[in-house]
Amino acid sequence: MKTIYGYIGILIAACLLQACESDLDKAYYSDGQAQPAVLEALPETYTINPLQQNEVALTFKWSVPQMGYNASITNNLEMDIKGENNFGDKKVILSSLVGNNSTVSFTNKELNDYVLSLFKNYAGEAGIYTIETVHLEFRVTSVISEAKAPLVSNIVSSTVTPYDNENTGYKAAVITSTDISELVLAAGQKEETALPLTWQQAYLGDNASISYAIEINLPKTNTEYNWSKKVTVKTTQETSYNLTHQDLNDALVSLLAKYSKEVGKTEINLSVSATKSGYIKALASEPLTISITPYVATPTFTTVPENMDLTSGTSYSLAWEAVEGAKYQVEMDIKDAKFSQKAILESGLTSTNLDINNAILSKAIKYLKIAHNAVTLSAEQEVEFRVRAYFGNTETGVLSEAKTVAVTYDNSENTPEVFYLVGEYCAWKHDQTQKLYKTESGSYKGHIIAKNLYEGWKITDQPNWNGRNWGAPINSGILTLGNDSKNITSYGGNNNTSYTVEFNPNNGRLTMSNEEKSWMLLGEHNNYSFSDASKMEIVYDESNKKWYLQKKGVKMQAGNTWQIRSQMLNMEVTPQNTEGHFETDVTDESQFTVSQTGNYEIRWYFNEPTPYVIVIKE
Repeated sequence: MKTIYGYIGILIAACLLQACESDLDKAYYSDGQAQPAVLEALPETYTINPLQQNEVALTFKWSVPQMGYNASITNNLEMDIKGENNFGDKKVILSSLVGNNSTVSFTNKELNDYVLSLFKNYAGEAGIYTIETVHLEFRVTSVISEAKAPLVSNIVSSTVTPYDNENTGYKAAVITSTDISELVLAAGQKEETALPLTWQQAYLGDNASISYAIEINLPKTNTEYNWSKKVTVKTTQETSYNLTHQDLNDALVSLLAKYSKEVGKTEINLSVSATKSGYIKALASEPLTISITPYVATPTFTTVPENMDLTSGTSYSLAWEAVEGAKYQVEMDIKDAKFSQKAILESGLTSTNLDINNAILSKAIKYLKIAHNAVTLSAEQEVEFRVRAYFGNTETGVLSEAKTVAVTYDNSENTPEVFYLVGEYCAWKHDQTQKLYKTESGSYKGHIIAKNLYEGWKITDQPNWNGRNWGAPINSGILTLGNDSKNITSYGGNNNTSYTVEFNPNNGRLTMSNEEKSWMLLGEHNNYSFSDASKMEIVYDESNKKWYLQKKGVKMQAGNTWQIRSQMLNMEVTPQNTEGHFETDVTDESQFTVSQTGNYEIRWYFNEPTPYVIVIKE
């Protein structure tokens, strides 16, 4: 018995000791006495030498942080690109030192590898990143436990030039035409040469087929410089290119839009980046610094109603000042959404006004709220309008100031009479059924897409199990195949999921047509490939009680076109035969498109009185 008591005593003491140790930071940490590390300054610039890979490149030193007591500290030396995501998820941790160690050095090879690793974190969607001079920032975060936020040191910076660590013999292009330092662009000379460029050929291996991208960005010395906001002006396989007034104007307007800056005279850096097929890196030339004055003025609204009641029959219009030679695109989004899911009300306008179609604008707001995943479709909504003036690509246009308007819109569904197709696919729940809608002929018709239809279903005009006789084949708007257990099981075999279903309750005629296995999202992003990866998934939205086909995480480049198409019969869903929230290709109205590079979610609400497509930028 004494032995047992002894063990219990030891156990209690151990628990108390552990509790004391785990609470140490909480008990003795003092915010008032805590002092973060102070990181010493670095050279303003440093060029990493590939011929001295084992020589020390940079040494980092910092004062030991003070926690107010003798704590066990881990000091993390972090690196990020200036102006990017502020030491977020793309940063690189160069070292983690425990204790009072406050000095660490890196060789040329080590530092170069870390810089290239950071570039990879910021690579574009195609995985390509450019090896070029970059403005780096460094800091030390000191951690004692997960219970306390880390102490963060001051930030020091250095402009570092890395090299290609896999092909040290590769060389970037060298721009040879360097005598132009200032350009004033003219709207009357859009197609004339503004800047003739020539450069020495880059070397990316013997017999390499090299592509060059002419790029602009703010100078690295600009405090607002952001490495990832560069704009590609043109691409070529030659070693010269004559940039026109319009080439440079559109590129500069696009660059300033990325920085949310007003269009005006701007000093930029212009460089030529070289890459080759199958090579995920690009080598950038030393930049030219040029001051460019563009010719595009910002469009300014002259007429914007404060309120719109789209249900009243009142006519409304928007108007703005002209921008010489431009076309216009009118855009709308929910207030404070920052045009993340913008609806394009009209594009290609040459006039400086837009007359509002109340019915079309009501639908645009309804679909826009679905794109924002709004569950409750209220009849009042604050929206923002803006005008984009452009000359070529709409995305290189210049934007007006956004104007807020309070809109009362028609959010009624206008749903015709329905029959319910209830079955195993929806767990026999009437509130989750797909529906058939009454047509002018008196029959009921709808697009049904569901798995396992062969497990049984019925058609009824009732939204519930109300005790009526479910045994008769045709009984006051009910269709089965016999007694209560004789559900319709003749369809849905052989992996077929999709049908156009029509039922006439007057004569009991059931028509099943357009039998399909699946629907595909096909476009330039997947080379219109009929593969399993292109198939859309069947989704039931519990919150909105709606069915749709969905494809998420679709990576598209600006200008990519696409369609929704069936697997076997090649039926198409296009902008010409549907409505919703999407963009239409201006050169081919049978194609959907996107105007911005990014990831998208595509939804097709197929089981609606009027089916519609919603495109959501993720």
